[in-house]
Amino acid sequence: MQKILFLGSHIQSYKCFKYLYENFSSIKIEAISPHVYPTEKKDQYDILEFAKSKNIKIIDNKDLEKIDYDLGISLLYDKVLKKETILKPKKGFINFHMGPLPRFRGSNSVMHAIINARKENNWNFAVTTHYMVEKVDQGPIIDEILFPIYDDDTAHTLHKRASNKVYDLFVKNIHKIIDTETKVNAKAQVGKVGMYYKGVVDHEINLDLKPIDIYDRVRALTFPEKPKPYFKINGKKIFLDIENDK
Repeated sequence: MQKILFLGSHIQSYKCFKYLYENFSSIKIEAISPHVYPTEKKDQYDILEFAKSKNIKIIDNKDLEKIDYDLGISLLYDKVLKKETILKPKKGFINFHMGPLPRFRGSNSVMHAIINARKENNWNFAVTTHYMVEKVDQGPIIDEILFPIYDDDTAHTLHKRASNKVYDLFVKNIHKIIDTETKVNAKAQVGKVGMYYKGVVDHEINLDLKPIDIYDRVRALTFPEKPKPYFKINGKKIFLDIENDK
């Protein structure tokens, strides 16, 4: 019986984990490791409660190397994995990444996509699944789903739309990933290589920018329950919101 290790506790992680559990009789989910940093909690999408109800082991990130498994699945997980963890499963470790690769590696892809869309005249975004390698987000791509960035998108609206596509990408590909004895076909990443973006975000807006660039940066930094974009006057922060006057 094929043994699976699953990483992630995002809402979309829950949906994909539940689909995996309910649609495959030939696998055993050996363990799940939740996000290292707290994620949004919604009772109907509590992946840990679901795992407990199915007697699936819940482990900490530091205990990943103690688990034996044939396939690893990282779904919007928030921690870089050790080389030993990535190379351990014979069928590989696959990652579901919110962003097109190799253009947006690392964190906060929706923010950088909005900031760069106009200046690069590239209004496309994607969610991607790929095999993991030692270098973050650089493994061969199994599949992706492309969709547009809109001129009035905020980080929140683009993130929400992208999140919904993650489940579609998972369902589209997980059957062949499970059913194939080794690894499925995957293509080396090609195209413009973007930066690897880390999680640190500066929310201060430079008012010397052109008005359209200020607008794009405010959109890119607009996300409920996150720090708001701002500028300073006399040492005071003036916070900015997007309001549609149509």
